[in-house]
Parts: sequence; C-alpha cells; structure tokens
Amino acid sequence: MIEVTPLRHRDLAAVAELFNQAHAALPYAWTLDPQSFRDLVLLNDGGPEAILAVSPEGWLVARHGEHTSGFAHCTFGRLTTEPAEQRRGFLRSLFVHPKAPAGTTAALLAAADAYFAAQGLAKVAAFDIGTGYPCYLAGRGVLDSRHMDVMVALGAAGYRISERWQLYECVFSGHQPERHPKVPRLLLKLEEPDPDGFTLEVTNRADPVASLECRFLGAVSAGTGVPTASLRRLTVISEYRRMGVGSWLLLRCLNELSTRGFRRLAVAINHQDEAAQSLMLRMGFDELALSGYSYAR
Repeated sequence: MIEVTPLRHRDLAAVAELFNQAHAALPYAWTLDPQSFRDLVLLNDGGPEAILAVSPEGWLVARHGEHTSGFAHCTFGRLTTEPAEQRRGFLRSLFVHPKAPAGTTAALLAAADAYFAAQGLAKVAAFDIGTGYPCYLAGRGVLDSRHMDVMVALGAAGYRISERWQLYECVFSGHQPERHPKVPRLLLKLEEPDPDGFTLEVTNRADPVASLECRFLGAVSAGTGVPTASLRRLTVISEYRRMGVGSWLLLRCLNELSTRGFRRLAVAINHQDEAAQSLMLRMGFDELALSGYSYAR
C-alpha cells in the first residue's frame, strides 16, 4: 500500500537521497546533504522570480512499507511578474524512486490535489521555469523530458504542457573584443539592483533600445566549482533587431562576468524562440543535451 503524508524529520535523509538520484544526470548537479536539501529546496521561497510560501503541509512523501518511494513539493504564491492579488498553486518538484511501486506518482499527484484544494487554489502551475531551486538546472525548475513516467502521470491528472525549454551554456575565460553596432547615439548603462546580479540597458538618447538581466548562481558556483551566472532576459525592440545590438549586449555581459571572475553563463530558451537560439549559437554557446517542460492546470 502506498501512503502519502507530509514530510517528517526522519524522512529528510531519504528524500534528499532521492532528490540526488533524480537529478544526478542534469547539468550542474551535485550531491546535497540533508541540511543543504532543506535549505536550498524546502526553505527556498522562489526569489527573485517568484514569491512563494514555505509550506510544510505541501512537502509530500510517498512510502511503501518502510521505504521512501517519492516526494512532491507543493506550495502557493505568484511570480513577481504577476499582479499582487494573483494567487495559485505551484507543484515545484516531483520525483520517485526508480523501483517505486506502480501508482506512486499518481498517489503523490492525488495528495497534491488535496493540498491545493485545502488552500482554495483552482489554478496550478507545475515545474514553472520561474520557481526553480538554486541547486537545480542552473536555477530553473522545468521537468526533465527524460522523466516520462512523471509526464504521463501529469497528463492523466489533467495537466497540460504549457512551455518547452532548452538549455544553452557558454564557458569562457578572458575578455573578447566587442564590436559596437553601426547605430549612432547608443548609450549603455550598467545597473546593480542587488548583490546577486546586474542589468544592462541600451538607449538611443532617452528611448529604450535593448535590455539584459544576468543573475549570479552562488549555489551552483559553490557546488560545481565553476563560477556560474544565468542569463534571465535579453530583449531588443523590433526597430533595432538585426543590427548587432543583441550580440553586442550579450558580449558585453560575458566580458562583465569575466571581470567579476565568472567562467560560465547558462540560459534557458523557449523552444519557439528561434531568434534567441540562433543568437546563442552564433555567439559560441553550446546547446546542452537537455530539454524540459512546464505544465499548467
């Protein structure tokens, strides 16, 4: 019989080990001890891209007899890009033991449904890219497409795929020559809103042209031994596309990171954004052998 209950203290080590097994093949993965799992996963509030509750009632553990066979992390809140009054459920993570009994994933999803219903939440996002952990997929929380058992169970539970993502990275050292776009009067401004990242803004006089946001991945850097950052946003307004503005901004970002001692930049790109994928490949990024999905219901 499969039993699902909120996590107990004595479950922590077994659940942390399951987490390590489930994510061992992902880029930038490293082994978490129980305390690190507690700090980086269970107590993570989703910042800076989400505002999420730390809700122990949603830390759901599946057991079969004396064996811990799976875990689901449920909570509620919103993404920071959403209105303050908007509130929905988030299934941040779900993983099971390779030898878990049939029905373990379905049992965890049923318990997740009960949790969301008790919170009065009708809408749920699963594996939303804005709710990833600091230690997982360079801070992104999408479901690895190799987890077919979880994908099938999500479909049976009424979830639908909302987005598909691909991961790119650039490993670099030292500065690279920058080629300024052949556009007059462009100004570049660096801003550091907090210690964990920076933004680059390009303007033409007072008019916005392009912007970029980069976040420092402290946990990934410490865990993997490679100072790593994540490109969270790169936008160029339509009138200035195909003029080299995006390439210049991205190269300026890489050089800024190099100055600060970083050696790797990771970026997750929606699979429909062909322009961004083309830019990454032109700029020397490698596409990693990983794609992931976000779900909604």
